[in-house]
Amino acid sequence: MINAILIVTIIIGWASHYAPGVMERVIENRLRWNHIQQYQVDGVNCYVAGRYASEIGKIVWIRALQGSWTRCLVVDCAGIADGGLEWMLTHNVLYELDFNTMNHIGRLGRGLRISVRRTNPFTGHYAPL
Repeated sequence: MINAILIVTIIIGWASHYAPGVMERVIENRLRWNHIQQYQVDGVNCYVAGRYASEIGKIVWIRALQGSWTRCLVVDCAGIADGGLEWMLTHNVLYELDFNTMNHIGRLGRGLRISVRRTNPFTGHYAPL
């Protein structure tokens, strides 16, 4: 018999959102540059910008506190030159969501307290890239 312990890290912080149409343009560019693939775009419910370029193409599970988990694809990252990374770190902004997702949640123009995990909350498996 094999005993295993699954340790799940859940990070709590804030989300903001992109302006209408911006995330869609980012996705078009990332597809054109082969940073992400169409099957990745088709396999998620939302799109986010993370803090670092190394996150692009990865799956994260995000939920508003006490809400449902949503499978999201990281398609963009914060800029250093424009102060985006510093702003995210200073204000504990973990991700910027696409406009449509934030609109659906009903938090346009306001920060959203979120939980984030890399493992599937339904199966416990690590999210595939």
